[in-house]
Amino acid sequence: MTLSLALYLGALVSHKERAEKLVAKLSALNEDLQREVDERHRAAAALRQANEILRAMLDAAPVAIFDLDPEGRVKSLWNPAAEQMLGWGRDEVMGRFLPAVPEECTEEPRVFANGSALGSRFSEKTWCAGARMVPG
Repeated sequence: MTLSLALYLGALVSHKERAEKLVAKLSALNEDLQREVDERHRAAAALRQANEILRAMLDAAPVAIFDLDPEGRVKSLWNPAAEQMLGWGRDEVMGRFLPAVPEECTEEPRVFANGSALGSRFSEKTWCAGARMVPG
C-alpha cells in the first residue's frame, strides 16, 4: 500500500470517527429537546385543565365576578352571576364602565387600579356617592 493511500484511509477513518461523535452529540441533543417538548406539552395540558377548573368555578360562583382595566372598564371577565345580579349581559358591558356607574364617578376605579387603595374593596360605601351597583 502506498503512503498516500494509507494517509487517505487514515483521514477517512478520522472523518468517520468525528462524524460518529457528531451524530452521538446530535442524538443526545435531540433526546433533550424531545424531553423539553414533552414537558411543555404536559405543562400546557395542566394549564388548560387549571383554566377549565377556574372557568367552571367562576361560572358557578353565586356572586358577581368581573375584572376592570386600569381605567375602570370591564376588561374580559363577567360571570353569569354578574349578569343575573347586575342585569347586564357580557356583551353589553365589555370595554365599558359598569353601567351602574355614573360618568362623574368613573375616576374612583382608577384610584383602586393604580394601587392607592391597595387591599381595599369596592362597596356601596366606597363607591362614588349616588352610584348604585344594582340596577333599578
